[in-house]
Amino acid sequence: MSAQRRVNRLAPLMPTQNYKTYAIRSALTTHYRPARCAEIDCPDYIHGWYLKIDGTPPDLLHAAKTSGRKFTIGELWGGSGEAFQALIFEAGQECFRVSTHVKSLERPEFFYAGRGDFRSFSTRRATQFDRAENFVDSFATHLDNLKTKIERG
Repeated sequence: MSAQRRVNRLAPLMPTQNYKTYAIRSALTTHYRPARCAEIDCPDYIHGWYLKIDGTPPDLLHAAKTSGRKFTIGELWGGSGEAFQALIFEAGQECFRVSTHVKSLERPEFFYAGRGDFRSFSTRRATQFDRAENFVDSFATHLDNLKTKIERG
């Protein structure tokens, strides 16, 4: 799993230097390890999955058929009410995305604060906190300062 997620953001109203970002990060290389389907409750492992035959490139279809995984060829019904042929893979076997599965090593995260917003924030230029409590205290102080400025107008 990529640790990245799509985020919807409002368009900023000020230049990037007018913002301060607080970030909690955990690096994929140091905080996660590769995992098997059973370790992460992969839905494909638990329930099984299918691969449409039509539209799948021949080389990938061949790789799926010769992967050593158990499957049957059957007809399934799509959301539009049309039937299609598929390779139907049994539950309890590794899926084809097993190379992207990761499991947390439950190490402490890294805590940062720095100038800028998502357009320019970099942990290389940010302050790194040695303890979560210091990060929380800095964040609370920053919010309190913003609240005071807003109340003053």
